[in-house]
Amino acid sequence: MTSDNRTVTVEAGARLHLGFIDPLGGSGRRYGSLGVAIRRPFFSLTAERMKRGVSVKGPSGQRVRNLVRIYKRYFEYTGGLRVTVHEEIPEHIGLGSGTQMSLALGTAFATLLEQEVNIQELAKTTGRGEVSGVGTATFEKGGFVIDGGIPVPTEDKDAKVAEGYVPSLLFHHEVPKDWVFIVALPNIPRGFSGTAEEQAFSRMSPAQAEESNEIGRLVLMQLLPALVEDDIIGFGRALTTIQRLVGDCFAQAQGGRFANPVIATCITAMLEAGAYGAGQSSWGPACYGLSRGSTAVMAIKQAISRVLDATSGGTIITTQANNYGARVITSP
Repeated sequence: MTSDNRTVTVEAGARLHLGFIDPLGGSGRRYGSLGVAIRRPFFSLTAERMKRGVSVKGPSGQRVRNLVRIYKRYFEYTGGLRVTVHEEIPEHIGLGSGTQMSLALGTAFATLLEQEVNIQELAKTTGRGEVSGVGTATFEKGGFVIDGGIPVPTEDKDAKVAEGYVPSLLFHHEVPKDWVFIVALPNIPRGFSGTAEEQAFSRMSPAQAEESNEIGRLVLMQLLPALVEDDIIGFGRALTTIQRLVGDCFAQAQGGRFANPVIATCITAMLEAGAYGAGQSSWGPACYGLSRGSTAVMAIKQAISRVLDATSGGTIITTQANNYGARVITSP
């Protein structure tokens, strides 16, 4: 039996969603997500067992309480739990807050109970990763990831697309340590989630097979070789083109290539200031540029600041990739 005074702390960085390979599934599999784990912002909590009751302190309290109830049923645990949230990722801004929170709490729960941590099962239990597997993969492994999407239903594949299917991880690679992501968070309406997200997917512009084929070619023959070879120029060029193609597929759903004119202006400003690549993360409003070197990064930050000062206001975060996934610290 685990000691009641044992604590488990889990820290999980946010992720940038870099786009889809086949948004409408013309290839027989739908979506296929690209993403990268980043160090900031991050979610952090500490959990410990109690004899009875549930105590949650810190931000995101109600969301954490709801997750505790789900995990108590899943683990068949009848005791109490004390959770302290130290840091949170703002929700519905395109940085994957819900998945990181869910998996962090589930990992802490399993560790306290001395049970195996199965990230895929934790995701299924809390309904995470049903469209994109990027959040689960970056939580577990960090770095740059690609998932295999979701099989399009056919007579012989209905079982594969049952509720709770989490896309398989196809590719994982570390991101060079000196690549820097400059993330802009404009003060504009937050991105889609829940029912609104489902409705947005239903309004997607029909993607031509040629567009999905082009995205796949860019990923395989430009983006991935550039990542492996530490070619930030080639990676950024491919990423920017992929973002434009994916954005056009979602234009009808989100009102344009990007979800808001402020996002589009930020992306243009980043590229004009020298970013190697830029795009929108998920439904936004988070958008990002890629660079290296302090002078270049500062120029991009200044360009974003000018846009935000003249429009919505907002926050700028500079961060590197997180190549190791979530951190789990057990004490004593």
